[in-house]
Amino acid sequence: MTEKEATRPQFSAGCLVRVKRGVTAPNDPELLLGGWCGRVYQVSRTFCLIHWSSATLEAVHPVYRERWERDDEGFRTMWLPENVLEADPGESLCIEQGCDVDARPRHAFTAGW
Repeated sequence: MTEKEATRPQFSAGCLVRVKRGVTAPNDPELLLGGWCGRVYQVSRTFCLIHWSSATLEAVHPVYRERWERDDEGFRTMWLPENVLEADPGESLCIEQGCDVDARPRHAFTAGW
């Protein structure tokens, strides 16, 4: 494999992808993304902007949506490194769900009085 081939993006805009099992959200390691499916919208070097499928958005744990809406982060799209993605074979969704997630702020301030 040449150096040029090694640096070429694995996916291109329009590809259907699935997040590999065990992958967590970039800014929140409690939130599992394994099994999430979507379409690559944009590629920048080795990162892909993924637009999640409607089936994925309907299937994810409601706490995920609450956290991202509360923290003013996008929920319908996400930038992920391509090495955590694989081609979506079109099989039924099997989304990983976190065991102990809640909607409390990640950096909650607790007054000591």
